[in-house]
Amino acid sequence: MSDPATIYSSQFFDIIDGVESARIIVPILFDLFRPTRVVDVGCGRGEWLHVFQERGVAHVQGFDG
Repeated sequence: MSDPATIYSSQFFDIIDGVESARIIVPILFDLFRPTRVVDVGCGRGEWLHVFQERGVAHVQGFDG
């Protein structure tokens, strides 16, 4: 079994940086559901959670392995 620290390195997260997609999708989700809390399982660096916070969601929680 490979060590997750070597599979999901900083370079990996630099390549899949999700901020651009989150800035497109989060407003749509926000308008549909008006969340007050968000949980992201597999959040990586938490880019999506950050964008939800920018939209006013006060309670965010991320889990990554």
